[in-house]
Amino acid sequence: MNLTSWFKLIISGCSEAYSVLPIDVESYATHNCPRHTRHRCTRSPTAGDRSRLKHAHTHTKHHRMPSWCGARSCVIAVLLYAAVCAGAAHHREDEQSVTEMYVVVGSAVSVPCEARTGGEWRRNGTEPTLGTLLKLDNITLEDGGVYTCHTASGDVWGKLSLRPGYPPLPPEVHCWSPDYPLSVMCSWNKEPEPMLPTNYIATYSLEHSLEVQPCNSMPGQNRVCLLKGVQLFSIKPNIVNVTAVNPLGSSTRLLSFVLEDIVKPDPPVDVRVAPGMTKQLIVEWAPPPSWSNLRYFPLKYRVKYKLDGEDFSRILGPYESTRMVLKGLRPGKTYHIQVSAQELLDLGQSSDWSAATSATVSLH
Repeated sequence: MNLTSWFKLIISGCSEAYSVLPIDVESYATHNCPRHTRHRCTRSPTAGDRSRLKHAHTHTKHHRMPSWCGARSCVIAVLLYAAVCAGAAHHREDEQSVTEMYVVVGSAVSVPCEARTGGEWRRNGTEPTLGTLLKLDNITLEDGGVYTCHTASGDVWGKLSLRPGYPPLPPEVHCWSPDYPLSVMCSWNKEPEPMLPTNYIATYSLEHSLEVQPCNSMPGQNRVCLLKGVQLFSIKPNIVNVTAVNPLGSSTRLLSFVLEDIVKPDPPVDVRVAPGMTKQLIVEWAPPPSWSNLRYFPLKYRVKYKLDGEDFSRILGPYESTRMVLKGLRPGKTYHIQVSAQELLDLGQSSDWSAATSATVSLH
């Protein structure tokens, strides 16, 4: 093996396990490197590095210093090894993985810095040091961050990302049918905010049934899902199961409902108000687009109006058409009008009121 081949072997060994050469580089650094630069000759291995070192020694015992390697050549080889490995060491230090630790707000942690030489914790890699034992009592959200364990020479031995937060509470679940009988929407809150990544699993079934169906998530909405194919006029109630899961735990809420009890259309749309004859306003609107079965499940409507500057409102209806006339109004005055919808046979409840539309009564 010539010098070029041996140098390639050095580089290969460095990139794989830092130990292809049968030379104690750390010992070499101790005896030959200036004290203030020894950390550049060697690196403190991570747990993964120690495993790779063992593997590398197992597979490289047959490598020996070639016959041409005299004293000067050996020194050159060692120096090249140290220089190449030093660069790789610093590169790998930057890419060192971070261990994540999720903790409940108000709890305590105690984590030793188990560096091979010395050992001290720093927060976000800066001074002041926190000692060899990272000890935090009554943890708050402000304690979150990256803590680094350093050797006596200042090298990073390990990184710990502290993630304070809360285990999820049972979600408050609310379900309604905006398109009876085709679909049911369910939504839930996440208060208090768990401060950690939280996923939700939603399913539904008939009571005591083993056939469980997924509640399909809505695009872009983390806490809303859609149920389809819910049975009409079922004797048994439907059961919705929503489970919140994060790194600190899980919690479940069960909600029971009968489909006909949770019918709730969306508000009417395109509300238009225009002056009519003396003391009149003409009000028109369109059914909610989400209600797709008007032929078989028609809607009825109510109209709410109030005079500008007053808190008192009047409600008229119901109306089965999408047009009505407000009469007996005060000329020159402005009124605010809203419309709601409900299933014709009073299934469930009325929709929320539409956004207010304003108009002024003609003076003549």
